[in-house]
Amino acid sequence: MKMKRFAAALLAACLLGSCGSDSPEPLVPVKEQNQSLSEPSEDWKEGMRTFSAVTSAKILSNTEQTKNALYSPASLYLALSSTASITGGNTQAELLSLLEADSAENLGTEVSRWRRNIYSDQSENKVLIDGSIWMDDTLTAKQEALETLAEQYHTAAFQMDLNDPATAEQMAQWVREATGGLLGDPETLDPSGNVFSLISALYFYSKWENEFDPEDTEPGSFSAANGTDTDCEYMKTSLEGQYAEQNGVKTAMLPFANGASLVFALPEEGTLPAELAADPDFWRDSVLEAPYRKAYVDWKVPKFQVSGKWNGKLMIPMLQELGVSDLFDLKADFSPLTDGGGIFVYDIIQEATMTIDEKGGEAAAYTVVEVASSAAAESQTLEWVEMHLTRPFLFALMMEGTVLFTGIINNPAAQ
Repeated sequence: MKMKRFAAALLAACLLGSCGSDSPEPLVPVKEQNQSLSEPSEDWKEGMRTFSAVTSAKILSNTEQTKNALYSPASLYLALSSTASITGGNTQAELLSLLEADSAENLGTEVSRWRRNIYSDQSENKVLIDGSIWMDDTLTAKQEALETLAEQYHTAAFQMDLNDPATAEQMAQWVREATGGLLGDPETLDPSGNVFSLISALYFYSKWENEFDPEDTEPGSFSAANGTDTDCEYMKTSLEGQYAEQNGVKTAMLPFANGASLVFALPEEGTLPAELAADPDFWRDSVLEAPYRKAYVDWKVPKFQVSGKWNGKLMIPMLQELGVSDLFDLKADFSPLTDGGGIFVYDIIQEATMTIDEKGGEAAAYTVVEVASSAAAESQTLEWVEMHLTRPFLFALMMEGTVLFTGIINNPAAQ
């Protein structure tokens, strides 16, 4: 019998806009977002890259030959960081170990610096991270925990009847505004039966540093791993940029105007992307921290739209293998948020989407962590290199030394 849910939805979307004026008045004020010159530490960035490499390997390794895949390490990292701020004891210690943080306070400080450092709200360049916690009117929450969420995770607190169908639509509208209209389904966000839903969202949009000329876009054939050919549209350009080649993999960075880069990794013919994706060292050594050098890159990039959806069937065993176990057991400690025990995570869901064209790229993701109660359950000669993505490849969207998205394209014509 399905247990009554005490759900905590932690939504982290890697592409987010700000919250609309139709939202109810927050219980805890959240300051307006603004940019800061304070950067997160290099140790924190290294820890986040390690998290990204390890989780990308586990999430993307089972991608079928004919399917595309998209995952947001940043989304899951934000969700687990927020969770760490409202847990205690060994539950929190396991999360901090996975996130390579020595304390919840320091983790919140680093995430806050990262959020403010990458913040931008311009018409052609948006990187906005926002959050909200939607609590049922039966929940007695601790003010200090809500203030921590507001200060460190830019999360506003709202309280209402979560069983009212109107609440689901309010939450969905908030998410649609927070993700540029890319995500926000009321059925997915339905909080009925929950005690609270905690949403952390991030929106990204930027033009390329050098836009592709639409007149150069031409039809072509993409060779799938199963031997079939797919028709697609290829964007073409030649640019000086960062390039690496090792262990049979070509890697090159395609920069956005806001300083982010979409990193493409092209395996040699006969090597399946999922085979490479299964190795954390591949992500770390050949993509995230590859020995890049300057080169003139002759680009041939298929236009694509890719999406991904992951649930607890994959997410929870992965996190358990990585040392997080109490969170999914009645031993879970949520005492910093509310008194009483018997509360545990029973599902984690992530949805993500990304599109690139001649002008630039846009992507969004959210991660939902659902919690149940026991009552419910430079000076060199540059060579010319080719980066013709005409067969299956991998990619990563990076910004300020951190990873927002990773993925695989086996068929650019599919979504």
